[in-house]
Amino acid sequence: MKRLLTFFFFICTATISVVANNGVKGNVIDLTCTVIDPRPTPVTRAPQVMPIVSVEGNTLFLNNSFFQDIVVQIQDNQGNIVYYVNVPYGINSIAIPTSVSDGEYQLFLKTSTQIYEGTLILQ
Repeated sequence: MKRLLTFFFFICTATISVVANNGVKGNVIDLTCTVIDPRPTPVTRAPQVMPIVSVEGNTLFLNNSFFQDIVVQIQDNQGNIVYYVNVPYGINSIAIPTSVSDGEYQLFLKTSTQIYEGTLILQ
């Protein structure tokens, strides 16, 4: 029985790791989430699936992570907005203009109920 459980655990782990990385291009950006929806919910601690967002060169990949329109905002270290765009549902990548030079920026992905924030490094 122990061998059978170990076998199924191995198969599940291998399958999940292959599915999780399927189609992700570039460097994955670690995101944090802030909920901005003021409506009270009966569940106080619901699990949150974090979107998979990655960057390669000056292209930001959303990897089918959002099921609604979002706003992408990029700020420099002084808090100045250097790029802002509304992204309709279904768009999976956006080109960051070359006027945004290489460096470290704050990335904000805003939905109607949440704000995802992470560090964007352009190279």
